[in-house]
Amino acid sequence: MSSHDSIDASVSMTSSVGYKTARRTAIIALAFSVVVLGLLVANLVRARTADPLQPAQIELLKADLLKQPDSEELKAQIRELDLELRSGYFRARAFALRGLFLLLGGIAVSLIALQFAKQLREGPPLPPEDTKQHPSRAATASRYSVMIMGLALGGFMVTMAVLSRNDPAAAYVKAAITAEQDAARQLNIVAAQSGATDAVARVGGTGPPGPAGPPGSPGVASPPGPPGPRDPRDLPVRPEQLANPPGKLSLYHRTTPIPPPRS
Repeated sequence: MSSHDSIDASVSMTSSVGYKTARRTAIIALAFSVVVLGLLVANLVRARTADPLQPAQIELLKADLLKQPDSEELKAQIRELDLELRSGYFRARAFALRGLFLLLGGIAVSLIALQFAKQLREGPPLPPEDTKQHPSRAATASRYSVMIMGLALGGFMVTMAVLSRNDPAAAYVKAAITAEQDAARQLNIVAAQSGATDAVARVGGTGPPGPAGPPGSPGVASPPGPPGPRDPRDLPVRPEQLANPPGKLSLYHRTTPIPPPRS
């Protein structure tokens, strides 16, 4: 046995192992997708068959609570039924979304594994006359394609059926959520308006003037100022100023008589 033959045998064995692994992976992923689709259908059936009388029972309990507003037993029953309805509604929606992602993931793994298996099975390029695909292989590939498309479409439809359900339980939960959102919005508006009113009340207008305060203490006396200019009439009269004609007074003329000189 030559070295080329041993290498070809080794490559053929490796390709055979890889092909089997890829094929098994594709089958397991496809089976996983089928199981996930079955769980999605079961989730849809459970969501659609929720007790339709629970919303009506809650309304009756609320009517009784109006008559007995202090009844803690009625309040506890209403809370319990409300929590049960909401939990079932949101649980079914979350399960549907997670299941759809798992289904798409399984389909993607199956497609990738089938592509690897196809490449490993075909081997090296063949002559033009041998490239024609065998009828059985073409039929198998078609069946896989149809099955994968059916799984994807079925999962999408089931998920949308769960998300768009409008049975009494779902209608009650949607109405309760809408009412809570409206109440919260109204509370925010009232709080904003009351805050603005309080701000205006805190600022207010100008009030009347208060009573006059007591007089303050006298201030410190300021130092005396410099002497002012002397009045010209107080200056001494010079002799030449007495020779002024009658009827004319000098600027420095006194209005009082000058006393005679003493001997």
